[in-house]
Amino acid sequence: MPTSACPSTTLVIGHWACQGSGYSPGGALLAAHVWHRRELERRFFAEEGCG
Repeated sequence: MPTSACPSTTLVIGHWACQGSGYSPGGALLAAHVWHRRELERRFFAEEGCG
């Protein structure tokens, strides 16, 4: 890219790669536990539990 770019020039980036995105191993385990717990609750109430 030229160093004398016009101030009204717009730089367009076609690909993003974020380092450090996603869960850590411990975070992934916690997220899986939360998902599993919510799934069990959903199934329980779908079968008319507590009613």
